[in-house]
Amino acid sequence: MAPTAFQQRQGPVVGRSGLRLPEIWTLHTHSLNDGESVIEAVRNNRTVLVNLGGLSQYVGQRLIDYVCGGVVAMDGQVHRLGEGVVLFAPALARVELA
Repeated sequence: MAPTAFQQRQGPVVGRSGLRLPEIWTLHTHSLNDGESVIEAVRNNRTVLVNLGGLSQYVGQRLIDYVCGGVVAMDGQVHRLGEGVVLFAPALARVELA
């Protein structure tokens, strides 16, 4: 398996009450290969914020199309937050956009 594009924590994020808190991972993309890491993270119930600033418009659109296909196939959510910024979330995540 290819190394992940994310910096990983050593353990789960735990709040004061002892409950595991939801995590949001951020990714500044550099290639199409980052798409697999995003899909795998959503498969593992993590929300991922993707910044396409490191890619050309053409390659960025290809990456979004690829990841959207994988995330939607898992009944996940896709939210475009701005120019070149997309949020991918698992099916059970609660996302409220203002």
